[in-house]
Amino acid sequence: MGRYVNTNYFSPNDSNTICDTTGFKVKRSEVHERWEGFYVISEAWHPRQSQDFPPHQIKQTVYKDVRTQGETAEAADSFDTV
Repeated sequence: MGRYVNTNYFSPNDSNTICDTTGFKVKRSEVHERWEGFYVISEAWHPRQSQDFPPHQIKQTVYKDVRTQGETAEAADSFDTV
């Protein structure tokens, strides 16, 4: 990613800034905000991973699989299975 661009020129309403990832000195109009809040050049920008957004939460259930002395096999079969 060796990049040298002369940013020592005047541009109205455009200031110099530093890329948070690469450390290059660039104009403010050349950087993009990443999802973490970093301002980076287009070569260092990447979208947020889709794995950060799970489609739904899996409801966890606890199954009763241990019988006590008072329970019979018929009583255990009467429970609703999820």
